[in-house]
Amino acid sequence: VGVWARQFRDLSGTHRVIAIDLRGHGQSIGGSGGYSFERLADDLVAVLEHREVTNAVVVGHSMGGMVLQLAALRLAEALRRHAAGLVLLATDAGPAIPGPVGRPTGVVTARVAWHAARFAERRGKGVYPGSDLATWGTRACFGANPRPTDVELVRSISAAVSPRAVAELLGPLLAFDVRAELAEIDLPTLVVVGTRDVVTPARRAKGVAARIPGARLEVLPGCGHLVMLERPEVLDGLLRGFSAELSA
Repeated sequence: VGVWARQFRDLSGTHRVIAIDLRGHGQSIGGSGGYSFERLADDLVAVLEHREVTNAVVVGHSMGGMVLQLAALRLAEALRRHAAGLVLLATDAGPAIPGPVGRPTGVVTARVAWHAARFAERRGKGVYPGSDLATWGTRACFGANPRPTDVELVRSISAAVSPRAVAELLGPLLAFDVRAELAEIDLPTLVVVGTRDVVTPARRAKGVAARIPGARLEVLPGCGHLVMLERPEVLDGLLRGFSAELSA
């Protein structure tokens, strides 16, 4: 939730703003049912129902954008009761490792990560094996000239996620592929990506926008993966404009 602080500050005067910590992230506990994108999509719809949200612009960033796509496809009728439009922010619809070796490589990587996570938890360690690696890995997610406080914020949030959550979600993340189904999404959709996003590159976002009927693509020059921190005013403007279009 912390990465959305500027959107809370800038948009809450005119809009109802709700941010969700996905299961196992932030202040949301993992629960006893394990992790999967399907479960996270169920959680998203459950929150919207519990808060009695209607006519919302639902924004999904990175993995959250994948969860949102899955909700729009698997829980379409339920999501339509609450959402007027979708914003897919710095996300993807296909496997992280493209090509024929992507899925088997993802399976092997997820298996190795699972054993590493169990070892880390037994030793009371976090996701990252060292602070330097955590800082450099986080910095790579940003575009040009990020604020040091933003890099530290994201590093601390990432480090706080339990190794078990990372390990269990890594498999679904690496194997995620709904590209062939995107034409079934029937809610107005805005796709936003930065040109310096190395996590979910702009070319992949362009493919997402091309497959969703009527979707609009916004490409932000020089911006990395953390759009809400790197270009808060631009993103706020896009969200306001999209909301106004939907209201009209």
